[in-house]
Amino acid sequence: MKEWVIALFLILLFPITSFSTTEEFIEVRASENSISFFPAEGSFPFLITRLYLDNKGKRNFNLLPQSLSLKDIEEGSHLLKLEVLDKEKEVHTSLYEINIKNNKMASFQLLVLQGNRLIPITRDKKGERLLLGLIKQEKDSSSLISLSQKFLVLFPESDSSEGVLFNLANIYEEREEYPKAFFFYKKFIKDYPESEKLGRARLRIGKILFGYGKYDEARDVYEKTLAFFPAEEESAKGLFQLASGYEIGEDYEKASAAYETYLLNYLEDSDYPLGIYRLANTYTTLGKILQGKIVIIKEEEIEEKEEEETTKTSETEEKPKEKKPQLSPEEKEKKAQVYYIQAYRLYEAFLLLYSNHRLCFDSQLELAILCQELNRYQESLNYLSSLERKNENKETIPKILYYQGLAKQSINEYKESITLFSKTMDYQNKEFAPLAKYQKGLSYFFLEDYSRGYGELNRFTSLYPEHHLLSLAKYYSLACLFYETMRKYTSEETFEYLQERMTPIVEELKELAMNYEGTEAGALAQALSEEGYEILAPEEEIEVVKGIIVDLSSYMEEALNKYPYGPDKLLFEEGMALVKQKKYKEAGGYFLALLSRFPESTLIISAHYQLALVYGNLTAYKQGIREFKELIKINPKDELADDSQYLIGYYYLCLESYKNAKRNFEKVIKSYPDSPRALWARKDIQIMEQKGLLEEKEEKKEKSEVSKNLPLKCHRSVSDKC
Repeated sequence: MKEWVIALFLILLFPITSFSTTEEFIEVRASENSISFFPAEGSFPFLITRLYLDNKGKRNFNLLPQSLSLKDIEEGSHLLKLEVLDKEKEVHTSLYEINIKNNKMASFQLLVLQGNRLIPITRDKKGERLLLGLIKQEKDSSSLISLSQKFLVLFPESDSSEGVLFNLANIYEEREEYPKAFFFYKKFIKDYPESEKLGRARLRIGKILFGYGKYDEARDVYEKTLAFFPAEEESAKGLFQLASGYEIGEDYEKASAAYETYLLNYLEDSDYPLGIYRLANTYTTLGKILQGKIVIIKEEEIEEKEEEETTKTSETEEKPKEKKPQLSPEEKEKKAQVYYIQAYRLYEAFLLLYSNHRLCFDSQLELAILCQELNRYQESLNYLSSLERKNENKETIPKILYYQGLAKQSINEYKESITLFSKTMDYQNKEFAPLAKYQKGLSYFFLEDYSRGYGELNRFTSLYPEHHLLSLAKYYSLACLFYETMRKYTSEETFEYLQERMTPIVEELKELAMNYEGTEAGALAQALSEEGYEILAPEEEIEVVKGIIVDLSSYMEEALNKYPYGPDKLLFEEGMALVKQKKYKEAGGYFLALLSRFPESTLIISAHYQLALVYGNLTAYKQGIREFKELIKINPKDELADDSQYLIGYYYLCLESYKNAKRNFEKVIKSYPDSPRALWARKDIQIMEQKGLLEEKEEKKEKSEVSKNLPLKCHRSVSDKC
């Protein structure tokens, strides 16, 4: 009743302006308890009766022009009829009906809040232009979202809807409301499949998926989009993220191809420096994968294995899938070196072109590490020393020190490397402290300081039982015990003590080989355990002759000091020249230097062979045997393998270990039946049997005169292999 009285009072107070249903509203003003509509020509407000917004029971209800909302009007007590057309998307598009004098009705589609004004929008061309104008003028993103959503529902067939929808998705993306941005980009692709912006919308979807860590889906979107829209203005970013997606998914070959395409086509893109850096990283990773330093197990490989197992167990006779041809170890090494050189050039280019870039320090550090893969240790040390001087980040110091230690270790400066590894450990870095401890033990091992080496490596196995280097640490700790025991007890008088101390070590090596079968540690443990069993063979009494252990490390250091960078061919030629001069120790130093500095050299087998002959001439037969065995392990089909197997037997003859000699001569006959050495081996076994050397052990036998036709020097030219 009170409302009617107020309405009647106001109607009598103000002149009534005629108001037709066809008249367009220009402005609506909201007060605390009413809404006033102004006609085009009218100067007096036409107050709608009973438009009283009741706040009874409402929470924090305060009607001010700025706070008036559709929800407020909907929940109030009024004569307006509100119809929400799309609740799911919360787009309030409402039809307002207003009762005017004499039951006439005026209607409009919605109210748009602009500042302190509420503007009604009619669903016609004029309303479309008015709302589109408001959208173009609006700067606030929240208001712009509201206006855009209303436009899309009111005018879905408008020519402007395409741009409004794309911009709406873009606004959500800029506001980092990615789920909503994703929804509207998808809607855009569905509603406007012929749009010029289709490629851009698809790339934006890929970007959002990538940001949410859905790399497989993102890669799929990028691949399809870039195939059809290569010239899209955002293709550079899309291609870069596609490459990043491959890299994250550990598909480094595709990553490198994508980065290469990006760098060739988008020189002006802002991410270009990062692209150079990332491609260099990818090349480095590919090289390490080829060398087996990084192992990537792909899902398809697991599936192939499962399929193979299923095929074996099933009764079907389907042909198995053809496998990709595998590269030989030599081909893998060659390809790895190509990748490393490409990465090296990219890092150098990055440092030259972008000396002030935020990744300049990281690039120089990666280049220093890469130099070690290329055997450029002094260059690596130069870069690392430079980084150490200008480094301001304490977190990177352990990494710099560690790789300095590795470089020093690689050039046989073991004492300096131990100091650097100790400094690294002082920082207690989670990544590099364990690595430094392992490498410190290894440096002691190379120094033949087996006691300290064992101590460091044994503590490593205790402190880091889950570390990926655990198996190698176990091997080298046992190897330290092995060689220290050999050093202490390699004499005829102490052979019983040697057997007592060596037996448990050899048993542990055998167990280690079984536990880590198929790994580097397993292979090393197997080889050393076999060597141990040969020493401990109960039927054998190896008489230790003078010079059975020869230390050539000082000669190796002299060779490396003279030729610190090689190359390998020069070291080999120098060694061969000294052999001709019968300077065997000096020659052995050069062969050891080649083996140490260039472990991947094509001359590695020849170096092992010549070093074994050197040891033979120095009567260090056991060391010679070890070199021959290493040669055979590297390549049992090499042209020097039959010679090596025969000479192992011959060296055992020199040690008067006749049964071991026979065992190895039999291996020649079995493994190399067509070799001339097989005939020699049969003859030597026959002579040993005739002389009874395989039966009596109590009395010392006269030294065998077998194989007098084989002097201890290279009887086959290998210099042409250089």
